[in-house]
Amino acid sequence: MTLAVIDISRPCMEKTLISIEEFPIPEGGKRQKDKRKRCVFCGNLATHVAVFNVEGASIVEWYCGAHVKRLK
Repeated sequence: MTLAVIDISRPCMEKTLISIEEFPIPEGGKRQKDKRKRCVFCGNLATHVAVFNVEGASIVEWYCGAHVKRLK
């Protein structure tokens, strides 16, 4: 078993919001497998995608309508 070591002397990485886009949820008959994205906070179906910049890398996270309001 390997344990992760966290260096508390370094400051936390800062996320900078780049963009937020809303996308439609496909209808039930058009889905073949359940590949729908889920909200990172609550696990409900996501309706928004947010792109962040973290130390030079782009990170994509999915949010439901209720939790995307926390980002704005």
